[in-house]
Amino acid sequence: MAKKQIKIVKVEWFDACSQEGQISIDEIDTAKYVIETCGFLAQKTKKYISLAQGYKKDWEQFRQLIHIPMVNVLKITEMKASK
Repeated sequence: MAKKQIKIVKVEWFDACSQEGQISIDEIDTAKYVIETCGFLAQKTKKYISLAQGYKKDWEQFRQLIHIPMVNVLKITEMKASK
């Protein structure tokens, strides 16, 4: 049986953030905290995209997963190998 080709993607998404200490109403920062995460595309559903830091092809197993809510995703780019 042929092994599934695993894509490598870059996901641009915004994360939750916090401000420590005493904050006045004028100091509240609600700007989006944008993150770029690259990895092996383990799974994509309507609710989440899951990226892995590593992939063991022989065993078809992922390592070190991050699950990003799709409502936080700004852009998904498939990475292409250079020649």
